[in-house]
Amino acid sequence: MEKVYRKRVEGSYTVEAALIFPFILYIIIALIYLGFYLHDYGKMQAIIHEGQIRGKGLVINETDMNTGVLSYDNYLKRTVFYPVDNDFESKEKKIKNFIYSKGHDNLLAAKIIDIDVEVRDSSTTIIVKMKIKFPIRILESFFLGSENMIIKSEEQNTQPTDFIRIYQVSVDIGEKIDFVNQIINKLKKAVNILK
Repeated sequence: MEKVYRKRVEGSYTVEAALIFPFILYIIIALIYLGFYLHDYGKMQAIIHEGQIRGKGLVINETDMNTGVLSYDNYLKRTVFYPVDNDFESKEKKIKNFIYSKGHDNLLAAKIIDIDVEVRDSSTTIIVKMKIKFPIRILESFFLGSENMIIKSEEQNTQPTDFIRIYQVSVDIGEKIDFVNQIINKLKKAVNILK
């Protein structure tokens, strides 16, 4: 009869493995959630940027926020004083709704808490506050310092056609005043010398 020998391996976790394994597991989870965090941050920045571009079209040319189509009826109904009597509150609501509708389903680990939009004739400022949902509290304080993620962006609403019109009116008025006309002629000579 043959004897079957079975080797039996016995061992135990060492102190190093018991301390290092949870630390390595924590780092892996932290890197995964760092990816979620960076995705949400980048996605929200892209949504804010798109909202500012479409909002600029809304403020300057009365375009539709969702399609970007110019409403000629609204554009032609504007008066000369549209920068003064422009309804910025309704435009702020439209921009806010656009950002919320684009952002609330596209984020992985974040939830939009507040969207603050300030529209002026010269600029559009958007501030989005988000709360990151981490399963481990230590990760939250590690990434955010136990605060909300805040993304702020400001876009200038440039109107080159209005600038050219105002400049031309100013030059035409200035040419009729002798003192200003002399200054304009000196500037023209200086510019011609630089050419």
